[in-house]
Amino acid sequence: MSKTSDSPPRRTPLGSLTALLSFIVTNRTALLFVAILAGFVWDGAVFLVGPLLLPLLGTIMTLSLMDVPSAILVSPRAVIRPLLATGTVSFVLAGSLYFFMGPLVVGDPEVARGFMLLAAVPPAVAVVPFAGFLGAAMVFTLAGLVTGTLLTLVLLPLLAMVAFDGASIPVFNLLAAVIGVTLVPILLSRAIRHPALNARIAPWRPLVLKWGFFLVMYTIIARNRAFMLANPGELLPALLVAVVATFGLGPVIAVVARRLGFSAGEATGLVLLGVMKNGGLAAGLAVSLLSFRAALPAAVATVVSLLYLLSLELRKGLRNRAAE
Repeated sequence: MSKTSDSPPRRTPLGSLTALLSFIVTNRTALLFVAILAGFVWDGAVFLVGPLLLPLLGTIMTLSLMDVPSAILVSPRAVIRPLLATGTVSFVLAGSLYFFMGPLVVGDPEVARGFMLLAAVPPAVAVVPFAGFLGAAMVFTLAGLVTGTLLTLVLLPLLAMVAFDGASIPVFNLLAAVIGVTLVPILLSRAIRHPALNARIAPWRPLVLKWGFFLVMYTIIARNRAFMLANPGELLPALLVAVVATFGLGPVIAVVARRLGFSAGEATGLVLLGVMKNGGLAAGLAVSLLSFRAALPAAVATVVSLLYLLSLELRKGLRNRAAE
């Protein structure tokens, strides 16, 4: 009588490769890292994707805000507290680090201006999925994201007039670009919340968001590839600023928020709103209104903040396993 084996069948090299590709395609974090790697290795597709950067950002913003209840936008009680908290962590704290420390440590004037631009952009739309993964207070975090985005409509034109003397960035062009990727998506997201439209869009939304982020990240990295390889001396100071503004600032926000009476979920949301700047918006505006070199801070900050959030996910996973 032959002896049967209960061991699982051995995976072939082709099967292992298929499993790896399936993981990358279906996992948003893995896909973002592939976009970063692809941008460093090959920049040949930038001429196709580059002109679509701002429309792509507007589409991502619109689809990401579909889940935000309209009541958040019209209720003063639901808005004031998140508005003040988001303004503090994203613009006063993180913004000050990028605005003052960035130009202080980098030598290239265009890279310095990129840091100043990064200081005035709102939290990233990727705050929404990470808030769910990390157990943040969702309504509070969404309100902070929307109000932070609206604050940008005021702060960026002021930045153009004060920091750049209104010369290198025409205020009208800047305001039009900001409205196109902030206010318009907010309004459009209200329209597509209609049940009939939502039902048509919902099946495609995860795919569009995932690959939209991929294209944005690839474009930012690829367009700065030559500059980063030729000027590593500019890359290292930019990394230093981004690390301080994420790995340094994040734990401070968490501790101070809890001591000020915010719940654990709200404190987590404030960490996300503070360390996750909208690098895609900053890069898109930098490319459209300044130069590709000015998009370097946004690229570096996006990569570092992603690494910080992955460390938070890993830490949460380890805590959950220890509690089981």
